[in-house]
Amino acid sequence: MKDMGVDDWLINTMSQLFVLYRKGYASQVYPAVEEVIGRKPKSFSQFAKDYS
Repeated sequence: MKDMGVDDWLINTMSQLFVLYRKGYASQVYPAVEEVIGRKPKSFSQFAKDYS
């Protein structure tokens, strides 16, 4: 990212965000998704298989 000219503050912020993702903080699927789209949501794994 640094070689692409991204500022240090953004590199640090993105790195901290990805640490949270790796710890699983963004892994929960909320029931609101089903209420909005009218069906059960797909897991990321299933989505990746379907669209690979």
